[in-house]
Amino acid sequence: MKFYRFLSYVFHPVLYPLASIFLALHILPYFFPEGTVKYIYLTAFIGGVVFPLFSMWIFKANGMISSFLLPEIRERKYPFLLFIFLSYLLGRLYVRVTGNPDVALYFYSGSLGIFILFELLLSRIKASMHTLAIGTSLGYFLVISAEYRINILWIFAILILLFALVGYARYRLKAHSIAEVITGFVVGLLSPLVTFVLLFWL
Repeated sequence: MKFYRFLSYVFHPVLYPLASIFLALHILPYFFPEGTVKYIYLTAFIGGVVFPLFSMWIFKANGMISSFLLPEIRERKYPFLLFIFLSYLLGRLYVRVTGNPDVALYFYSGSLGIFILFELLLSRIKASMHTLAIGTSLGYFLVISAEYRINILWIFAILILLFALVGYARYRLKAHSIAEVITGFVVGLLSPLVTFVLLFWL
């Protein structure tokens, strides 16, 4: 069980936005100025990693959550609302800073995916945030690959392997049922596709 808990922390959902944006900026067929890239990394790190972790530390210190893994449904509502808001703000920021929606797409997708998981919480369905994050990254790179005709099969393979490993770990820890693991992944996978349609086609 220690190994499965280790996987849950090492591949915590807050780490995927920064990792995904780092990869995206290296595979997109165009370049941003160096200052813009550094700004994106800095704000993604602060807004996507530091602030969420600090906020959860505050929630934990005040007894609102028992763990950074948010094991209970009641613990997830306030962090989810915060993550929805943060992801949306980062999306808006990157549209303004880059004049391009490709980076923002990830964060808008994340906001949509977490919103759907929040709605599921109201029905007592605790879909996996871990697999949501993996699915969102996979869906995001599928959109980029299709849009720019980039061969990034190695990224797809890594993310599918992570889904299998982390999803199984969450199941073995009894944090989620198989259905909740798959639900999180599917919501994450579809969120970038839906967001792309809303941003570019409507």
